[in-house]
Amino acid sequence: MRLKRYTILVVPADKSRVKRLQLPRWLAGALSVLAGLGVLLLGFAGYGYFTDHTRLSEISTERARLEERAEAQRGQIKLFAAKIADLESRLEQMQELDRKVRAMANLRDRRETATPTPMFGIGGEAVDEGRWAFSLYNVETALVDEMNAELERLSMEASIQEQSLKELNHSLVEKSIVAAHLPSIWPTRGLVTSTFGDRANPITGAHQFHTGLDIATRVGTPVFATADGVVIYVGRHGGLGRLIIVSHGNSLSTRYGHLSQTYVNVGDRVMRGMKIGAVGSSGMSTGPHLHYEVLKRGMATNPRAFIVN
Repeated sequence: MRLKRYTILVVPADKSRVKRLQLPRWLAGALSVLAGLGVLLLGFAGYGYFTDHTRLSEISTERARLEERAEAQRGQIKLFAAKIADLESRLEQMQELDRKVRAMANLRDRRETATPTPMFGIGGEAVDEGRWAFSLYNVETALVDEMNAELERLSMEASIQEQSLKELNHSLVEKSIVAAHLPSIWPTRGLVTSTFGDRANPITGAHQFHTGLDIATRVGTPVFATADGVVIYVGRHGGLGRLIIVSHGNSLSTRYGHLSQTYVNVGDRVMRGMKIGAVGSSGMSTGPHLHYEVLKRGMATNPRAFIVN
């Protein structure tokens, strides 16, 4: 029995002799299957190439977009970090001023027992511009988290500093009020002719305790209140002649005697350095001068212990 064959005619384009190829049926079938498989493989390869090319193009576009976004965010982060650094520097200056003022005011530093907090910083390996989206996202997220933590720390520091400054202000106000009521200046300008303590009475010659300072100067020389207070007496008072008494609180009072003029009335509030009278020689006096006393709880105290200039 003869095997069936397939005949393939090859017709040249130049009209030369036609060529015939005879193939066994099984070989022709095999070649047909191989050709079909080749077409399928080429189709799959073409589809895969097209799909991969499209996907790679999308990834490249997305990566470029994310890198652009990351670059913009890095710029914002750097600006944010610079602002935080400036805020931290200013806060440190405030803290240093607080410490200095507290030292001058003899107040304890509120921060002595505070736990030191590390300074803010940004570091680590250099960021590769070609990292994938999740890497860029992680870097940005880490920086944002670190900055949020730093802002929280600075907020706490600012709260502590605010409370400290309020406390310091309150203390200084109290101290300034107390200081303003201390008789710390000279009541007039002149020559001290008699000091606080034992002496011979210039008129009688008898031994006595002098309860203040005698300051000799011309008649009419201004007499000033040596501290803030309230006038509690204006008038003549025995050997002191015209007398002014000012109460300064805290059981302190001052007396100004032998005046020629008085410029205040009982109940008037006076400030340190305010003119309240004029030097004279009223009462028991050998010449124009001011008799000046400081009393604490009604007892005469050396005025020089309070004068600071």
